[in-house]
Amino acid sequence: MIFNEHVSLTDIIGLLVSLVFFVIAAVYDLKIREVPDKVWLAYGLIGLVVTVLRLYSGFESVYLITISIVSSVILSLVMAHLGVFGGADAKGMICLSLAVPLVPVGFRYVVVWFLAPFFPLVILTLGYLLSFSMSLFLAIRNICGYLRYRSSMFDGFHDESFVKKIFVVLTGYRCNVEMLKTARFLYPMERIVTSKEGLRRRFDLSFSIADDKSTSLSGFLEALASVGNPNMVWVTPGLPMIVFFLLAVVIVIVVNL
Repeated sequence: MIFNEHVSLTDIIGLLVSLVFFVIAAVYDLKIREVPDKVWLAYGLIGLVVTVLRLYSGFESVYLITISIVSSVILSLVMAHLGVFGGADAKGMICLSLAVPLVPVGFRYVVVWFLAPFFPLVILTLGYLLSFSMSLFLAIRNICGYLRYRSSMFDGFHDESFVKKIFVVLTGYRCNVEMLKTARFLYPMERIVTSKEGLRRRFDLSFSIADDKSTSLSGFLEALASVGNPNMVWVTPGLPMIVFFLLAVVIVIVVNL
């Protein structure tokens, strides 16, 4: 057997179904940053059937399964409402809680062990930890940019706090305005504000991939003209969290084979 002999059939089905649907969702997420509702509807229905079979077998705690599903739903909805999650991320976590609510029996290495036995919370936390690899890449890219441009890296942002500059370095990078106009998944991390000194560029950390890019970008470009049309602006890529959740599921399965 590929899986540990102690892993139940319902857990195996739930894991395989989750892998298939997360792969499908990841492909959509990478291409268009949007996953059709029919994908989540199919995943959720299959996951629900698997959980009903799991409860019918009587081998797992109804109490723990209920806590896992309810906590995953509440956490996902709250994070989506706050803009931390995209809609697809929230739906993915909810469907995962239906398919595999608890860490499968026989899984000795959960990676994020302190969140056991709640499998969706393990995947959520591990997914975000994996997403930090993007921050590492952006930090290296920006350090190389600093070595090249020196003080010009933060031209127009000298009044911004050190903490904001660090956050921007970890979540974005400078690019040409023309690239921002044509790239589908780059979003400005700046806005133009009125201060005592006149119009100034400021970092905008309230970015959300749920925002309409065309609307926000047109307004930003118009305002940018009032500060001299700089060639380089700070942007951030919309992180495809579904991809990181997929990687998290794969890692947890692989380390327990």
